[in-house]
Amino acid sequence: MLFLAVLSVASLTKAEDGACRLLGPLATSPYFQPGDIVIGAIFSIHNSVGGVNPSFTARPDPLVCKSLNYRELQYAQIVAFAVDEINTNYDILPGFKVGYKVYDSCGSGPLALMAALDFTNGQDMEFSTNSSCPTQHFVSAIIGESTSTSSLALASTFAPFRIPLVRHICSSV
Repeated sequence: MLFLAVLSVASLTKAEDGACRLLGPLATSPYFQPGDIVIGAIFSIHNSVGGVNPSFTARPDPLVCKSLNYRELQYAQIVAFAVDEINTNYDILPGFKVGYKVYDSCGSGPLALMAALDFTNGQDMEFSTNSSCPTQHFVSAIIGESTSTSSLALASTFAPFRIPLVRHICSSV
């Protein structure tokens, strides 16, 4: 009986349109280097988020990341260094340039999830109201968060898109 009710409601509802639209730019800008193969990374370069005071009557103010996490900043710098080393040594990947896109989640699960969704949709950071969904995702692989909780949430986000997630810190095998 419940199934029939859900089916009848579903048949009466209609999607707005088939276009895929970005809701707006992300709160944190990525560190980006273009390439033929792009590796994504999400690090908590900052430990906390401030400036969250939602009124629910207007768009909230941009988030302010606080308290720099030097260890996570080093991880982001390691990604940039490794990509640079790969690109300068032609023997490693001849004919390909590797790029990266690193997001700062600011220690916030929602910001990490927003970055994950940006990786899967392949869109630029510029807001566009008439763009359609791309057919392929933007990154080839993701280097995930340090914490297990965030990494599990990210892994379940990337799994349907078949984007591998690698954690740079593992607490168990």
